[in-house]
Amino acid sequence: MEAASFPPPLPADILASDARPHLGSLLLRDGLLTVEQLEWALAVKQETGQRLGEIVVEHGIVPGAALARGLAEQHELAFVDLATTTPDPDAVALLPENIARRLGALPLDFVGDAVRIGVADPTNVLASDDLRLALGL
Repeated sequence: MEAASFPPPLPADILASDARPHLGSLLLRDGLLTVEQLEWALAVKQETGQRLGEIVVEHGIVPGAALARGLAEQHELAFVDLATTTPDPDAVALLPENIARRLGALPLDFVGDAVRIGVADPTNVLASDDLRLALGL
């Protein structure tokens, strides 16, 4: 009988080919997914076009907060827990509520001449552009 390696080797299709680690690799590393769960989720992603994170949260495999932490790490962003962070009211007032809800964004505070904004989806480039336009900063 052949000895199993631990942790198991990562599937070749999720190994990072660029400087940014793949979300699946991060979730495996943190013990939030098994290799089998990841392979299943990747198959669903291939079939449906859904994002990996959406699949694993929707099916109750990974908690939403853990996914958010993984996405923040993947994109080299700070994770902000709104349960322990109090946004600056002056920063919040810069973005109309309807735009903030549509973009999944919340101005948090000021950093020099810029506004630090928490976003639900750091991969949404269009939202970033819309935020720049809405804020003028």
